Formats: sequence, structure tokens, C-alpha cells
Amino acid sequence: MLVRRMESIDVEQVTALCEQFGYPASREEVEERFHHLQRLTEHQIFVVEDNGVVIGWIHVHGIHSLSSPPYVEVRGIVVDNRYRQQGVGRLLMTEAENWALENGYRVVRLRSGTQRPESHHFYPKLGYERTKTQHHYQKVLREP
Repeated sequence: MLVRRMESIDVEQVTALCEQFGYPASREEVEERFHHLQRLTEHQIFVVEDNGVVIGWIHVHGIHSLSSPPYVEVRGIVVDNRYRQQGVGRLLMTEAENWALENGYRVVRLRSGTQRPESHHFYPKLGYERTKTQHHYQKVLREP
């Protein structure tokens, strides 16, 4: 298995993984988002490839805030259902942590939805501590 930065050629396979994990988006939407994120130095996306097939991805984002020291947030991590429990998630998280350290960050944070209880056992095995439970609010804005 090879961990590397995502490239344009990976968009189709990453789109399929998004769909598999419940993040439906068209190939065009994922491609547009990827190209936008590629230009932002505080964002990075890594993939795990096995024999030319992308079997997982992780998106990390360096954050600077008035309310806390700088940290990296895992914005998304997906592993193909057929490759779960085989160390792929661990590889991706290790790559995220290495990227964080290389870019001067000393803390990595992530959010794990209540609908994914299997994840709640995975992250503590990697040394992550649950620090809070919160509600997520969203408002869709409409142009006037």
C-alpha cells in the first residue's frame, strides 16, 4: 500500500468512496472542490493506493484561531468498506499527523458523528482522547 498526495487522476475513485461513505457528490463537484483545495496551502488530501486502486483518503486542514493554539483538523477520512480493519485508516492518520508536525502543528483534532460508533473505538487506539460532545448547527443561506 502506498500513501501519497491526491492527484487529479484520483477524482473518480475518491468520488466513489465519498458515495460509499454517505457523502454523495458528482465527479464534477468533487473535482471542483479538489482543485479549489489544492490551491490552499493549509489544506492537504492524501490517498492510500493498493495496486493502482485508491482505497482510502483523508483531508486535513491547518487552523489558526483566536480561541486556541493552532491545530490540524481532519475534515474527512474514508476507507473502502472492503479494506476496513486492515490498517488503512491508521496509515492515513499517521500521514495526517506527520503533515501536521512538518507544518508546525502540535495538535490534531477530528469530529466523529454519532452515527459511526465503530469510529469511536478506532481513534482512542491511536491515542486520541474524546474532549467534548457537541451539537452541530447549520443554516443554508439564500441570496436576497
